[in-house]
Amino acid sequence: NIFFYKQNDNSKLKIGPLWDFDSIFMVKPNAHSVFWFTNTTYFPLLMNNQSVKDKYKAKYFAVAPSIEETMKSAMDKLKDIPGLQESFNLDGEVYGTYKSVDAEIDRLMMRLHERIQWLNSDIEKL
Repeated sequence: NIFFYKQNDNSKLKIGPLWDFDSIFMVKPNAHSVFWFTNTTYFPLLMNNQSVKDKYKAKYFAVAPSIEETMKSAMDKLKDIPGLQESFNLDGEVYGTYKSVDAEIDRLMMRLHERIQWLNSDIEKL
């Protein structure tokens, strides 16, 4: 999920993605992902550096206003995938959880909205 990379041999070490949005559904609504506090990455050490915090905060608030709109646009395109609702129906037969693509998109968008509201508040405190 979170990875370090260099664009070329002469570039600075970079980290991405900053917010691990793909696993937000596995943590409590108002909690950081595991990368904030484990020794599995350099992230906890980096966040001890005020310069890194300031850049992290600036980058987050530069992209935050467009996250929900970008995600909603992507989700709307998913609705057109042939067979997606049928796949949901078959999944429901196996697991007993029937839902529509629209209902699942609405659920994901609400969870994303809640998460962004918390991130806005929490990251502002850095």
